[in-house]
Amino acid sequence: VLFDMHQDIWGPKFGGDGAPEWATLDHDLPFDPKPGMWFFKYGEPAVCQAFQSFWDNEQGIRDHFVMAWQEVAARFADNPRVVGYDIINEPWFGNYDLLDPVGFETDVLTPFYKAVTAGIREVDPNHLVFLEPTAVKGLGWAGGLEPFGDALVAYAPHYYHAGLEYTDKYT
Repeated sequence: VLFDMHQDIWGPKFGGDGAPEWATLDHDLPFDPKPGMWFFKYGEPAVCQAFQSFWDNEQGIRDHFVMAWQEVAARFADNPRVVGYDIINEPWFGNYDLLDPVGFETDVLTPFYKAVTAGIREVDPNHLVFLEPTAVKGLGWAGGLEPFGDALVAYAPHYYHAGLEYTDKYT
């Protein structure tokens, strides 16, 4: 089993999955997606703000996320059927510069991953922790994640062929 805190478009409030309503701090910004590819919803102001609120730890939502992972890891720490924990699916920039994934991954994502991994390691020193870069890594852009001294950390980028994404033809 690989546990995955999965999100697409932050959460159900925006037609995706992931964060519950109480953790969707969008500051009542607009969400008015245009017809087209589903992933364009990530550019909506409300979605960007929900991610930004998470990165900024507004109302302690990032702390709650760490505690949730600790609960999961504590429950399954001794289970030999567990491969590990995928911290967050395709983290989005929030209001950070989309054209600077290196800066975002260095300044925001790496410290976040260190905090979550430390929380997990308090209760489970034995399972793998999977870290994903931003989804733009699949476009071949440089990233800023670097190893941080835990031998049980796996780099887990997702690759999406742009032609398939834009044509919606996975056949």
